[in-house]
Amino acid sequence: MNYFQLFANDQTHNNWLLFKESKEMPYLTVEPEFNRFVCVKCKAINHDAAFENGFSSDVKIRARGNIFISSDGFFCFDDTVRQIIETAKFKGIKFKKLVGTGWNVISLTCRVRADESVYEYSKQKCAACKRPREVLGFIRFPSQIKVPDFAGTFFTPKFDRGGKMNMDRDLFVTEDIALRFKKEGLKGGYFERLLSKDEEVNCRKAIATKQEFKWPKGTKILL
Repeated sequence: MNYFQLFANDQTHNNWLLFKESKEMPYLTVEPEFNRFVCVKCKAINHDAAFENGFSSDVKIRARGNIFISSDGFFCFDDTVRQIIETAKFKGIKFKKLVGTGWNVISLTCRVRADESVYEYSKQKCAACKRPREVLGFIRFPSQIKVPDFAGTFFTPKFDRGGKMNMDRDLFVTEDIALRFKKEGLKGGYFERLLSKDEEVNCRKAIATKQEFKWPKGTKILL
């Protein structure tokens, strides 16, 4: 079975769920009801706690496609995607409706062991919450993450990306989910396949010898 990571496209407009934009200083502030989920110094977010709390009923979303990541790092699916997932009974995901919109914030419940050294953390850390200011890197191989043995599953590492304003979590799916999204004509991002054992060997060899690694055909599924 193959496994894919989902990436969302960039959006034209900012879509904040916990913050409020202003044309005057300060240009970005935390909505008072969400202060307890956001670091006072670096604005790092406890996404899990904020999700469990729920979101404001006056959120306005301007997004293209069926999938986007909010400006404060929450993956969001529209009602069409939610209906497809619930009808297919895909596992490892739950939803929180954004009231008055056609959108839902998601949280992944299937959390698995993974190699945290895959991520490169900046040495600069917030004095208040101790989170690194920046996190780089992606999981590329099944050897770096404990993939599920059963189909129809969303999954993610047990740890989040840990950065200041990064996406909350890397989102992985089993192949049948990626193919279903493509079949249904959903828009707003792309899936990238985790490389096989042989492909991993070739990729690591190319990196070690500073040669170009040619990504195999079928690695990406564009939505």
